[in-house]
Amino acid sequence: MRNQIKPRIDQISLSVQSRFHVEEMCLINPEGAELSRIVGREIADDLADDETGASFFAPGFATPVRKVHISPIYMSVDANKWVTAYVTPIVVDGNKKAILHYEHTLRSFQDALNKRMEREKGVVLVAIDADGYVVSDSRKAIEINKKGDSEDRADYFDAFDLAGLNLTAVRNAAGGKADKGAGTVKAGGKSYSVAYRTVEDWTILAFHAENPDS
Repeated sequence: MRNQIKPRIDQISLSVQSRFHVEEMCLINPEGAELSRIVGREIADDLADDETGASFFAPGFATPVRKVHISPIYMSVDANKWVTAYVTPIVVDGNKKAILHYEHTLRSFQDALNKRMEREKGVVLVAIDADGYVVSDSRKAIEINKKGDSEDRADYFDAFDLAGLNLTAVRNAAGGKADKGAGTVKAGGKSYSVAYRTVEDWTILAFHAENPDS
């Protein structure tokens, strides 16, 4: 049965890739074996036997029906670039028979966040992950392709810093709420208008100097 339905699954996956430009997409059974996988526009033949150690595996199967687990970013072993994973369980007769896992490149989120930012004169928009690294910055491009053998975030992303203040300090100065806030933050001899919101693993933060010439 597996060999009979795999070609159909592969073609559906390729159709999804064509529409949504996913980097990688696969079905994984409860034992961790891949049932199908595509990478880019290619069908993979080297299916993994055990994905139980993947960071998304356990949360994926623990996700409620019709819900999606969104992972923190990681270096994809297939795409060789930083991605985030979306995972949802496949349920048959009330039982979770597999998880559908697919990866989107971090670049797609960077492009979406920075779209039209050139119109916002003096405003900086950054996305900061839960570990304090800046994964998107409207002032510059951030490289996401793998460098040699490194999977260390510090080799790709800078720690967030606003004139000497980390994210926690900025939040505290702007009201102290973890999920969202806005206010004036004084740092490095300047005053900054700041607004932020935490979404899943990221905090999206916008700021601009109120006295840029001082």
